[in-house]
Order: sequence, then structure tokens, then C-alpha cells
Amino acid sequence: VPVFLLVGNHDLPHTTHRASAVEIFDVLDVAKVTTAERLDVYRVETKSGPLQVLALPWIRRSAILAREDVLDPTVPSVLAAHVSVSSAKPGTECTMMIGQDHVLLQSDLAGRPVDYVALGHIHRRQELSTSGLPMVYAGSLQRVDFGEEDHEAKGFYVLDLDPAADLGHRVTGLELRPVQARSFVTIDQAVDEDDLDPTATVLRAIGRHHARGAIVRVRVKTPASTAAMLRERDIRRALEEAGAHTVASFSREVEREQRTRLGAVSLEGRTLTQVLELYLQTRETPKDRAEKLTDYARRLMEAHDEERD
Repeated sequence: VPVFLLVGNHDLPHTTHRASAVEIFDVLDVAKVTTAERLDVYRVETKSGPLQVLALPWIRRSAILAREDVLDPTVPSVLAAHVSVSSAKPGTECTMMIGQDHVLLQSDLAGRPVDYVALGHIHRRQELSTSGLPMVYAGSLQRVDFGEEDHEAKGFYVLDLDPAADLGHRVTGLELRPVQARSFVTIDQAVDEDDLDPTATVLRAIGRHHARGAIVRVRVKTPASTAAMLRERDIRRALEEAGAHTVASFSREVEREQRTRLGAVSLEGRTLTQVLELYLQTRETPKDRAEKLTDYARRLMEAHDEERD
């Protein structure tokens, strides 16, 4: 089966006059593998006849050359372009890009005399077909981070062309073939202040998620009073037993209790019982409970005074 490789931005060296990542195929003269590093028309021989590929690799400069003048209208043609199209929805790869992309208008590609436009560079799968010309971003075959956790299925497209038909009518089939892409899973769990075993709570949350084969991160929101009771080793072991491919991270979001300060209130001349009553008021303790606590405190202090006497 012939293989056609189009140079993308991740394949280019960081310095000039250096080889790209796919040039090794030309050096080794690998059979039936064609690499496209410059804008040109490439002829690929298939079992069903020749196929023309108008290749537009990642743009090193802003200039774009028009080469459709050398296309043979009697031979099926595909435009393979590693570019950003203005009407496309970007994926999470935009956070990894350094500098600005060269963006093409969809109309710049729609007017080419080809039967199909195969687009690369944007990881999100999407179809931009217009005016009868199929124009498709197949997207990446794997998810790259948690930003793609809820994205649609990953896969590749199979295109059927009828060489006997006229230009614009040769596409007879276009089908997405899904692949088993690695999944990303986030497990969020909040822990209550009165939870006596927060680790068990997190373990139950793990059981409610499909972690097998996935890249997993765990995020626990916990009050400061229970944070120390979380056993990270047990949580990581549970994820391993659940078949997680990788535990990307385990994080605690500790809710710090706001301490009540009495610094603005003068305590001079107040008894310990009065100080306790003031504290309970600032804590908005119910009246009946405050009276009980104050009564208990008074008894303890009286007993302490009797022992001293």
C-alpha cells in the first residue's frame, strides 16, 4: 500500500539547513513511501491507477505558490495541506504553538481543481466541506492532554475515488474509521469535614470511573481537618489495580478554615467564662448548645479551683 507523508510543523528542525524528521525515508529509499517537504504535485501509483497529490506542507514562509496549473484534470487529485483554515475550530494544540500560525481562508482551498482536500495540523476532527468539495481535518490519532478528555472519537478517513468520473464527481465514499485512542480521565472528589475515612471516599470515586488503559488525574477538595488523613499511596495503588495506564497527578485542594479573631475586642477585665461566651457568639453557636458548653466550662473551672484550695 503506498504511503504519502506530508511534512508538518512538528517535523521541521529548529534551525535552517537541517534535515526534517521524515527525510530518513528518502535516504533509506523505503519502497512505496513518498515524502512531501515542499509545495509540489506528486504522482503516487496505486493498484487502481495513478493518483495526483497537490502537497502543501507546513509553511516555512508566508508565500504560497499556486501549482494547480500542472495537474492533469483526467487523473484523480487530492490536495494534502498541513495548514490552519480560518473556519476551523482549533483544538488544545493551540496552547502548544509558538508564534502565530499562517491561516488560510477556506475559499483559498475550495477553488482548487482537486477531488478532495485532506487537512492536517489541527487535532480536532471536523469536516469543512463546501460547494461539493470534501474538505476534512481527520484530527490526531491520539489525545494529547486533558483538554481533549471529552473530545469525539479519534480515527482516520477512508476515501473512495472513481477515476472514470469527471472532476467534482469522483468521490464515491468517505468513511471515518475509529481507532482505540488512549483516554484521559479526571476524577474529582470533594471530602466532607466529618468524613472519618476520606481515602475510602476517594477509592469509591475511582470505582465509578473507567480507568483501565487511561491516563488519570485525581483532584481532591478537602478541608484542612481531613487533608492529613488522605493516603496517597493507597489511592495510587487502587488506580494501578484498576488498570490505569498512567497516574498523571494527584492533587489536594485544601480549604483553609478562616480563624475567628478576637483581637479587635478588648479582653481586659473579662473572666474566662465571658471570653468563652464571646467566642461562641462569634462562631454563631446555637444558644442552647452555647449554654451547655458554658455550663460545662464553669464546672471544670470550679472543680479546678477546689483542687487548688
